[in-house]
Amino acid sequence: MRFAFVCSAALFITATTAFGQNLESRVKSVLPTADEDRWAKIPWHTNLAEARVEAEKTGKPILFWVMNGNPLGCA
Repeated sequence: MRFAFVCSAALFITATTAFGQNLESRVKSVLPTADEDRWAKIPWHTNLAEARVEAEKTGKPILFWVMNGNPLGCA
């Protein structure tokens, strides 16, 4: 009985470790790389007045993104 328990515990640990490593590699494969995630480093503004002041100071245009409805396109 003890041998069966030890064997099943060893199999469980091996399977869990293999599944965990497989899961980690799957998650890593779908996450954006540092190069793909550069847009998150842009200092986005949510206040239009602040954005206008900074755009005027730096001489850069404003990207004004407006949308109506569900962000997934499901109406």
